[in-house]
Amino acid sequence: MARKNNMQLLAHSGMGRRHITFAAFFFFILFASIAFAQNENFNPTTVSSISTKLSREGKISATSGELYNLKLSLTIPQNTSYQRVSLKLSKEASVVNDNGNQILRITYEPRFTSYPYTAYADVETKSRAVASLPSKYSMGEDKMRFTKETEHTQISPEIRSLAKDLTQGYKEDIDKVSVLAVWVNTHMTYDINEVGKNRNATDVYSNPKGVCVEYVNLFMALSRSLGYPTRSVLGYVYSPKFGWQLHSWSEVYIGEWVGVDPTWLQVGYIDATHIPMYYSDDTNSELIEYANAYVTDPKGQMIWEGKGELGGSTGDITIVNYNASALPYEVKVVPDNLTMGEDGAIIITVDSPEYRMFTAHVVPCEGEFAIADFGDELDISALLHPGKNNIVIPFKVSSLLSKTYTYSCPVGISHNFGTSTANINVDAMAKPTKKFSAILSKYYGRTAQIKVTSLSDDQITVVKDRGVEMVSATAGFSQDYKIDLSDGLSRAIVVYDDTHAQVIRIPKQEGQQSDTIYQLNDFYLTSSIPSDGQGQVRATFDVTTNASYTAKVYIDENLVFSETSESPTYTLDYTIEPTPGTHSITVILDMGPEEYRYDGSYEVFDPQITVTPATDDNRLYMFTVKGPYQAYQVFVDGTEVNPAVGVNLTGGTHEVKVQWIDNAGNARTYSGQFAAGSIVNGANGPLCAGAALLVAIPLILVYINTRKR
Repeated sequence: MARKNNMQLLAHSGMGRRHITFAAFFFFILFASIAFAQNENFNPTTVSSISTKLSREGKISATSGELYNLKLSLTIPQNTSYQRVSLKLSKEASVVNDNGNQILRITYEPRFTSYPYTAYADVETKSRAVASLPSKYSMGEDKMRFTKETEHTQISPEIRSLAKDLTQGYKEDIDKVSVLAVWVNTHMTYDINEVGKNRNATDVYSNPKGVCVEYVNLFMALSRSLGYPTRSVLGYVYSPKFGWQLHSWSEVYIGEWVGVDPTWLQVGYIDATHIPMYYSDDTNSELIEYANAYVTDPKGQMIWEGKGELGGSTGDITIVNYNASALPYEVKVVPDNLTMGEDGAIIITVDSPEYRMFTAHVVPCEGEFAIADFGDELDISALLHPGKNNIVIPFKVSSLLSKTYTYSCPVGISHNFGTSTANINVDAMAKPTKKFSAILSKYYGRTAQIKVTSLSDDQITVVKDRGVEMVSATAGFSQDYKIDLSDGLSRAIVVYDDTHAQVIRIPKQEGQQSDTIYQLNDFYLTSSIPSDGQGQVRATFDVTTNASYTAKVYIDENLVFSETSESPTYTLDYTIEPTPGTHSITVILDMGPEEYRYDGSYEVFDPQITVTPATDDNRLYMFTVKGPYQAYQVFVDGTEVNPAVGVNLTGGTHEVKVQWIDNAGNARTYSGQFAAGSIVNGANGPLCAGAALLVAIPLILVYINTRKR
């Protein structure tokens, strides 16, 4: 009696693409080159179209006896709007539809001991790009099946909660999808030893390592938990290090199917080396590719020889030709020249015709000591939108540099469009004082508000994710600018003029909404309060519970405000009295089964500065300004002077005026007098206090800078 044996081929796996990075050393850069497989020297992420020849070859045989009634199912490249396929098949082969996929079926009824098969395909693939998406769309039943849990995309409460927290505050669906892809890419560890395991999403969440299928399983669970139809794509992809590989990535329906590769971090734009072979609601391919046959010998076993084992590379794809192009971009450093302890930023501006990810790794210059500190912001991931995009990379110049040197610090940036160098030039010698301030005054909900104050009539540039604004500043006045935070991944804004830059880091706040009870629409807290002013905490909510709720404010753990309401909209508006010091503040909206809670702090400062003239010869005077300032300028006898360079003065009484901006962004003016020509190893006492300038005049020896070049 003959028996039927099944052999099933696992036909998907992934080999991770590796970033090519370079090291930048002090005063020079060393670039490393990597030889590409198949001698194809290109960056796959820039490939816009590619022509390939692909073959599926193998052999079916038995260990003993003969086989008959063979039924063989193989995946083949799919004909889509971006991929055209021409097949050359044997007479036993035909193409059939399987859940919307074109599948190769081979049926061979005669008895045989060995059956070799071959299928050839000429494939022309284009990159997938999305230039626009509808703001509203509907989903039919054909899409809804991709929102359900499957064997490998199980959704735990932890996964559902994580997806909700990660996407809070983002307005567009594609931004939410990109946030999920970035999280998976950055929190998982690519481990080649996991090839062939295909662990489900809950297991991957608990033990975040694996290959492409594990990345996809976790991403699809996160995406589906938010209600987005998400499907897996099985196919081939080109890796510069490993050549052609079996791979798995995703597509998410947000008005149209949008490609997402969480392993290689591509969103919206998927490069043309991704050749799709099968679309599915799960990464399990055991039901996709299979071979069935009857065997005449009950002890006989079927053997399937061929390409495509899980995790294996494939040598049956040949590149005929390809086209590659990178997006235009510009790299600049602001300001052009910096001094010790100063903030700066590298700004990469990319003009993109579509949605796509920008990824980069920053390699600071190296020497005996660090010149510029980038903190933990060395790896950059941001979703580009159609149009001009600004990627801001903040840094701070070391305050420990020698004043006798100038420095040139070449910073290497390896990104998915190529490599770039940004030169940070540092001169420790004196430069004009900063004359503007930019204060983050509102940063909750979907917008941030920046208060820009200037001491002069000047042009100030504000750089944000999606554009650049030119501010015509008026001396002594402040202007408020709203920044939309809901359409980008960047959390840094740069404000700069010709000589100085200020980087504003936007903190990501949690807990803006619940599923059923409330939504926080706006939040404002005065984080720096002068002792002659007042602060404010203000929050607005939409509340959907029918029961009463209570708003509370605690300062230094003491309850200072409590109010009960039943209104569907609620505004908390509390005035903070200026008690000197740093204080903790907690805002609570208590709704019984759930509460909103904010924990933060604010500072109350004394708006006083001191100005110290210093001379070693009773002629050249320099000035040191100390206090809670953001910017200042010094005038002596009505003429502006650079306080670190100094001014020659004759003996007698001189007027000193300082226009300055305090830590709350308020423009202030303090004035006073001092007698020149009489400072000999002594100091005058304070001349005035309060609204006047507090002046002390000790003898300070002038340090003579000798620049070595």
